[in-house]
Amino acid sequence: VQAALQQPDVVALRGDWTLPSDAITDFLKTRGQVAVPFNQVYGPGLPEGEALPTLLTRDAVLQTLKKAKGITQ
Repeated sequence: VQAALQQPDVVALRGDWTLPSDAITDFLKTRGQVAVPFNQVYGPGLPEGEALPTLLTRDAVLQTLKKAKGITQ
C-alpha cells in the first residue's frame, strides 16, 4: 500500500480536523459522513470519488486506487 501511495501519479491529501474547520465539516456532510477517519479516492476512473471502508484493508485500498486510475482488473 505504501508503494502504491508513493507512485508519481498519486497525490495524497489530508484534512486535519484537530481544530474546527467549516471546509472539512462541509466536505464530510456532502458525503454523508459525520466522523473521521474518512478516506475517499479520486482519479480519472473515479471522478466523483469513491469512499473507502472505515476499517481499511490492503485489498480495498489497492483495488480502489486501480479503479481511480481506470484499471479494471
